[in-house]
Amino acid sequence: MGEIVEQIMEGFLCEGCAGFIDGDEPGFPRKCSSCKPSKSKHKRKRKKSKHRGQNANINQ
Repeated sequence: MGEIVEQIMEGFLCEGCAGFIDGDEPGFPRKCSSCKPSKSKHKRKRKKSKHRGQNANINQ
C-alpha cells in the first residue's frame, strides 16, 4: 500500500477527502468534520401534507 492509504486506514487522514484531521492515529478509518454528515440532516422530520384527503374523493 502507499503511504497515504496507510495513513487513511490508521485514521491519521480523513477517509473522505484525505485531509489532515488532528494528529491522532486511532487505528481505524475516520472522517474529518467537513466530511461527516451533519446530525440535523438525520433527524429531519417529514412535513404533513396539506392535501391529505384529496385522493379519497376521486372514486365517488
